[in-house]
Amino acid sequence: MDAVFPQVVAWRGDLFADGSILALIGTEEDVTLDPEALVRHGRQLAGNTPLPDATLLASALRMYAGRITDSGLFEDAPINTLDRPVIEYQAPRTQRRVQAGEASWLMGRNLGHFYETLAERNPLQKDPYLARVRAAHPPALGYVVAGRHYYHYNVLRNEGQGPLAQRHLRAFLELTPFHSPPQEAESPTTRSGWEE
Repeated sequence: MDAVFPQVVAWRGDLFADGSILALIGTEEDVTLDPEALVRHGRQLAGNTPLPDATLLASALRMYAGRITDSGLFEDAPINTLDRPVIEYQAPRTQRRVQAGEASWLMGRNLGHFYETLAERNPLQKDPYLARVRAAHPPALGYVVAGRHYYHYNVLRNEGQGPLAQRHLRAFLELTPFHSPPQEAESPTTRSGWEE
């Protein structure tokens, strides 16, 4: 996709610890995310007109994973084409390697590390896709970070690492707008990314 589209961004389809869905979206280079469209669409889906804009933005933006373009994460990857279907040929081999313990899928901790690496390579403050979001709603970048924290919380909770998982849950709650904050959000926590 990066070889075909001027801009490729990634969105999470969910925040599950296992079997997560990641969507890659190709656009023209100057396409930016419209925060007002997110609010309108969120209001329509929720069927709840009194919901604050910040709540609707937070619900959508926690699913944004980052901008793939210019990240350099896949610059050495082979290009899959109809004439050279690399993915189709490698899929059965990869599955066997995973079953043999020689490789692993991009899920759980591996996907968490991918999210953090993507955030380091393309910081939200410089992401051109989020330019309109930054201008109209500066706190909204925290909603993207909140989504990463919630993903890490789910992975760590799934691994039985309760105290570390709770740190990510508190960070998620601190970065998420609520009408009245839940009790867990009262203690301060670090807002950094993936904790090992």
